[in-house]
Amino acid sequence: MKKLVTFLSLALSVIVLILLVKPTAIAARPAAPDYQRYITFHNDFDFPIFPVIQVPADICDGAGVTRVRRIVVNGAGHDGLQPNETLTVLIPQESNNPSSPADPMIRCWYRSGRIYIFPVNLTTFEGNMVEVDSNNSSQTTNYKDPTHPSVAVPCYEGPRNKPGASGNCTTGVADNSFAADVPAQLAEYTFDSDNASTNGDPDSGIAMADIDVSHVDDLYLPIAASVVNNGATGYMGGAMDFPTFQQRISSFFTQVPWPNYSAYLSQNQPVPNVIRNAIDTKQLPPDLGGGTNTPAPHLPAGYNSIQNTLSKATSSVYEIKDSTSNYLISGVLNQNAQVQPYLDRWMGWMQPKNGDPCTGANFDQLIWPDGITSTFNKQNFCAQFQTTAQTVWNHFLTDQTDGFQSNQAQFYKDCGLSDAKPDQNQTNACIIQHIIGYNSTVLGGELPGQVQALLRGVAYNAADGIDPNNQQYQYDPFLTFAAPYNSQFNLDPYTRLIHSTKDGVGAVAYSFSIDDKYGNFRDASLGILVDAGGTSALDNQQPYDPYQQYQMNWGYNRDQFSLIAIASGVNLANVQAQLQAIAAQNDNRPFLIKQNQTISVLGHATSTNWTLTTPLVTLAQLQYQAQQEEARGNTKYYQTLIDYLFGNSTANPPVQSIFPTAAWDGNSQNPPPAIDLLDFDAASNWSEGQAILYGYIIQQNADVPAKGNWVKASVCGFPKPITINQPGSQRLPVKLNQPCEITLTDTYNETMTFSLTPASKQVTDTYTGTQVSVMSLPIGGTFSGSPLTVSNLTASDLKNCQNNSSNQRIAGFCNNITLSAVWSADAMSRDIVYMGLDPKDMPRVNVNLPAAPPTPIDPTLVSWTPNAAITFQQQNGQIVQVSWPAAVVGPNQTLQYTLYVKDGSAWTPQSCDPSQTSCRLNLGSSASVYVIAINTSAPTKPQTTNLYGCYPAANPCPPTTSGRAPKPRSPRR
Repeated sequence: MKKLVTFLSLALSVIVLILLVKPTAIAARPAAPDYQRYITFHNDFDFPIFPVIQVPADICDGAGVTRVRRIVVNGAGHDGLQPNETLTVLIPQESNNPSSPADPMIRCWYRSGRIYIFPVNLTTFEGNMVEVDSNNSSQTTNYKDPTHPSVAVPCYEGPRNKPGASGNCTTGVADNSFAADVPAQLAEYTFDSDNASTNGDPDSGIAMADIDVSHVDDLYLPIAASVVNNGATGYMGGAMDFPTFQQRISSFFTQVPWPNYSAYLSQNQPVPNVIRNAIDTKQLPPDLGGGTNTPAPHLPAGYNSIQNTLSKATSSVYEIKDSTSNYLISGVLNQNAQVQPYLDRWMGWMQPKNGDPCTGANFDQLIWPDGITSTFNKQNFCAQFQTTAQTVWNHFLTDQTDGFQSNQAQFYKDCGLSDAKPDQNQTNACIIQHIIGYNSTVLGGELPGQVQALLRGVAYNAADGIDPNNQQYQYDPFLTFAAPYNSQFNLDPYTRLIHSTKDGVGAVAYSFSIDDKYGNFRDASLGILVDAGGTSALDNQQPYDPYQQYQMNWGYNRDQFSLIAIASGVNLANVQAQLQAIAAQNDNRPFLIKQNQTISVLGHATSTNWTLTTPLVTLAQLQYQAQQEEARGNTKYYQTLIDYLFGNSTANPPVQSIFPTAAWDGNSQNPPPAIDLLDFDAASNWSEGQAILYGYIIQQNADVPAKGNWVKASVCGFPKPITINQPGSQRLPVKLNQPCEITLTDTYNETMTFSLTPASKQVTDTYTGTQVSVMSLPIGGTFSGSPLTVSNLTASDLKNCQNNSSNQRIAGFCNNITLSAVWSADAMSRDIVYMGLDPKDMPRVNVNLPAAPPTPIDPTLVSWTPNAAITFQQQNGQIVQVSWPAAVVGPNQTLQYTLYVKDGSAWTPQSCDPSQTSCRLNLGSSASVYVIAINTSAPTKPQTTNLYGCYPAANPCPPTTSGRAPKPRSPRR
């Protein structure tokens, strides 16, 4: 959840999406992992940009340090970035200085990072700010700070993988962050990792990158940003062409009274000896007000519109001589016209002056969301919206922790009213400020969902979305942000301006503090890419859609584990060599070890090396998870795992530990008294517990199975393959306008290739009753299970797999690819789907792939392709050319073909060239034939099944069963 930022304060990026990650590749001698994080900038504007990277100094300098550190980004030989220029900055790996190896490792430039995109020269602008007010020097970049002397940061022209000429990127320090109304647009980032080492060093484990484009404070420029993940997901932010972007903002002003940052108003532009303004129109590009043009608007967000008005916040960017009215936003001087209508929207639901808005004439005056039809239950929607609004209002009015009544002094202080005597209108505005800014410690349950729903213009209902009177409107993307600007349901018009593609700027970004579903994204990656003013540098040029995702899940062959109990006091590291020697006598199986209340693993680091992971998990950790599971009222999978690992004599019936009861003392002279076996793939009555246990093994990379598995995947034509070394998932960068071909390769270099063909569907959204367009996969019509699953690809995609996969010699292998639509069993989690659509129509699909063959496919085996058929082509007279496809066999094998023709009740081999896949014969007026392929390279001479054909062609052509087919023999020459 992202807390709101006011001017001169720092935003904290937060991780709100838990995503499956991309593991690293297996190698016999793995190279040191690459943890060099980076940010690539590209300029698609027609004017130069001047990027700045900033982090709080207290990350490494300690609590209480209020300064910020910066990297000023410049191209090779010039300030900023010119149009169409790309530049990559390698983020410093500077860290704190832990006093011991166990102390947390913190990387100073990784957390709470802010990226400012200025359209004006930074040096000039900072100089102008100091001219306006010498106190503004606290915001300017100091390159001579003794604590953090300026140093060069490696940066170069071009993307990360194609470095060009060196740029000019340097560090600096400032006493304060930039003011809210500086001419810049903000993006935010965090670099961290999953499964980091014990000291939490983000340069260990699986490198992750988190990105958002934040309009939670303001709106000034269209900026797109993405995690570099080979296009697996769309971009965050916006990429609307600049003229349309400006037109949408101008139209917003005509429809909604809304404040502007005052420094951009025409009346506050420089006048000699009267008005000074750091936003120099000589420096601004013409598109933003340079020269004699009117400065482009710079809008405060909904929260800031209230907070900056109530507190009468002033600007440091401009100054009016002999006046104290250099207010930050125009709403201070125009409150009745620009801010009061915003407040009245809320009070129309909380304290309606003219009675219940959902009854009588008031109901007739309501303005409804876009796209609804006559089937839309307006009365129900209105009643639920009113209930939601009043529930939220009462919480922030009466709650002991969050409410105004119990915390008046703090409320007024937050709103900048502590020195005033607020009237009821100001008090109501202050409460609304706390709702929009979500000044609450309640991070679970219904409250955040209720606030999110209101700010997206919809009613909230926690009930299951089956009953038409209990629809979860907040989870239908065809309703969210669909209330027009002048609708009573639109409590924060700014959010529609940010998100709407109809009359807003169409951004996927924060529009309020807890707009996380649309605002934040995190994935496995070393870097992020920021494209200012367009998308030309992005791998995926579609905006991120939290609903429309395709996920590939691959099956995996797991090792069998030897089970051993080791006595208390034995140092596992000291007996590792002995355990490895014992493993060599037990099919080289890894060890799952129980010692007292700890589970450890001696597993394969690669196919030949071993690694000791101790502990893998402890009884205390599992007990905590079991308590959490019980508190949620869910199934007791963790308790089941505890029972089977450690035994439970009080269970009914009692459960015995899977480990041997006799513990080994570690003495090399005494062999272990017992070694048992755990096969994760065998049928079990504690399979859910086994899944949790194997999950711990995966998370810590405690064992990399030596069996055959998928090791890489090529997806949708993107140049960089996905590397695989464990069970898991990967988002697919599906190109929605064309088929996406996917090729998986296993440890034996066998491949499975198939395609996914997205298509546009016109379907009915049951909430609004309207026809909507979605992109989805045509996945057949027979569904079962929960979540709903269809057992086959479409015919064309299945045929693609059958015809192009090298491991098609395994009968039915491609048929084991399934597609499942995600329909969560938890009503509160259903924002992952289009709630108003039938599950078969939902554009979020899991592609479930079988495990790779656990052993190499016998190269001598020979088979027909799945759709193999004999064809007949009439030649002269009764001569017919009989043709068949080549059979499939491993490399370096020799095939011979034999064609048989039915003669009465006998089958007669024909005199054909055995190396060819066709033969010219006189078949008369009709005939039945079959062909076989024999692998003559193999001692056992394996052969195909009979491939039958009928002349003239009959469809279908059933195999002829009369008579006995002869045993394979060499054809006549």
